[in-house]
Amino acid sequence: MAYADYEFYTTEYFGNTIAESEFPKWADRASRLVDVVTHRRLFNAYPEDEYTDKQIKMCICDMAEKMAEVDKYNKASSIDNSGKSQLVKAVSAGSESITYGTSESKYAELSKDETKAKAYYQSIAVEYLQGLGDANGIHLLYAGV
Repeated sequence: MAYADYEFYTTEYFGNTIAESEFPKWADRASRLVDVVTHRRLFNAYPEDEYTDKQIKMCICDMAEKMAEVDKYNKASSIDNSGKSQLVKAVSAGSESITYGTSESKYAELSKDETKAKAYYQSIAVEYLQGLGDANGIHLLYAGV
């Protein structure tokens, strides 16, 4: 279950990089990661106040965009013999010519290292959810002891 919908993504978050048909996929993945980071607190006790609700949805939209960008990079890149990823810049069908770019981006780095990508997504969750509580008043990021 995704915590944000496409209408929120376009009207409140003002997103425009994810197509409507693709948004449910990325919002669901972002929501599942937020459930992990919050120890399923949202699933069990979703907060009722408007501010916290908006921050959760903003987090999902931001994370979904980043996940989609990393995926785009993965689909448009190739790994060379040294293990370095290169972005496909041009493809010719006639003689099967492919040109790769060598510029690295944040998404290129994240696409090569799943651990870094997860840490990056978790940092987004912390940015939005820090200091917010669930419906029971328990901090969303509290791991408990």
